[in-house]
Amino acid sequence: MKKAACILILFCFIAPFPGSIAWYQLQKKEIRKEVKQKIKAGMTKEELVILTFLSSFVKQSLRWENAGEFEYNGQMYDVVKTEIHGDTIHFWCFLDHKESALTTRIKELIAKITGNHPQNRENQKRLITFLKTFYLPDHFAWTPDNFNKNHNYPSSGRLLYCSGFFEPSIPPPRVS
Repeated sequence: MKKAACILILFCFIAPFPGSIAWYQLQKKEIRKEVKQKIKAGMTKEELVILTFLSSFVKQSLRWENAGEFEYNGQMYDVVKTEIHGDTIHFWCFLDHKESALTTRIKELIAKITGNHPQNRENQKRLITFLKTFYLPDHFAWTPDNFNKNHNYPSSGRLLYCSGFFEPSIPPPRVS
């Protein structure tokens, strides 16, 4: 019984992330089907965007999902028509806003899972700073008691610990 409860609790902690990614991938597949049907039905030139690139840029800078779809500047484009003129390539594309937003959500979720999300990093820095307040500082000095004659400590020939912290001033300072 205890093993089953432990497995159930572990599953509850682990399942949301892969489940969310799988759900987003299914939504992405549905959006791709919709766009494919729109392209087959025919699109007007007002619905399309013309992107012109050098062929060397296309090979280096575009992230291709498949033969007819790529990502450029965080936006997903579906290629409807391609024209090649020398070293220049013209793509007639459909700018897919739905898939771009979904891809952004997937990337954010993966960043949160792996700990690369900027908000997670900021929270980790704050936590580390807070936890450091529980420990003494690294700088403390062990000095012999005859090192500084200005102190009126009894001389026993032993080392004295000089804390990095200062004693509060007596009487307390006045606040105006």
